[in-house]
Amino acid sequence: MASKDTFFYILIFLFVFLIAFHIISVIFSLYWLIRWIDIPLHFFGGVWLAMFSIWIFYISGKFSLSKKPYILSFILTLGLVALGGILWEFFEFSFDFVSHKKWLAQLGLSDTISDLFFDLLGGSCAYFIFINKSKNG
Repeated sequence: MASKDTFFYILIFLFVFLIAFHIISVIFSLYWLIRWIDIPLHFFGGVWLAMFSIWIFYISGKFSLSKKPYILSFILTLGLVALGGILWEFFEFSFDFVSHKKWLAQLGLSDTISDLFFDLLGGSCAYFIFINKSKNG
């Protein structure tokens, strides 16, 4: 597995990449031109949130879940991913409200459910990859 510093730098890089990609997508109207472009962003947003959770609970040394059952850390990780996804959906709703629906970020219930699904899918994938790598050294 990557060293503590390497994991942290990957976490920062992924965060900056996601924010930059989001800003570029808004500026160039990519969300409206390419309707599915938010799917990989939500997936990798879930990956980032799970990696952040793993950083906090396993790598940073602030908490020690390494001796706890995997189901507990999985629930905590997915809980953080779900919370981040829900907060992002509130952000999209607020964006629509503030912009007086000039740009629609919130496309309806099916879009919201899809976004949350891909957040959780990305988070689950990142968690299981981490657990697999930590078991195998």
